[in-house]
Amino acid sequence: MAKLISPWKRHLMALDEVAQRLERITRALDEAQVRYGLVGGQAVAIWVASREPAAVRTTKDIDILARRDDLSRVRAAARAAQMEYFDVLGVGMLLDRRDPDPRHAVHLVWAGEKVRPEHELPAPEVDECHTGWLAARPSCPWMASCA
Repeated sequence: MAKLISPWKRHLMALDEVAQRLERITRALDEAQVRYGLVGGQAVAIWVASREPAAVRTTKDIDILARRDDLSRVRAAARAAQMEYFDVLGVGMLLDRRDPDPRHAVHLVWAGEKVRPEHELPAPEVDECHTGWLAARPSCPWMASCA
């Protein structure tokens, strides 16, 4: 008979899966020496945790700012992290081989390009913000405009 998993345990497992996926892709990008920035909900959650841990909220996906010119290197890093690159309706994403659900993907935000045509400003260049884990710091004016 299958053991039932409590909702709380499922919640903790989901958080662990996001954290493991984030660790795998950032480690692979670092090892491949790809300049990137962590943006979006995970970046905000990490920054909030540094200020008020009780206020942290998270999302199921991960958003990485990268240069489109680095796509081949991002793809190679993703493969090393057991992820595959897909373009779904114009959105670049890295899908985990074990959980190929776009809702749980690493979404790529292209530096210097608008995320959506109706956005007023393009995403910053990677060099305009802190890179890697430090991108969670709101010193980048673009992050503030996304709130």
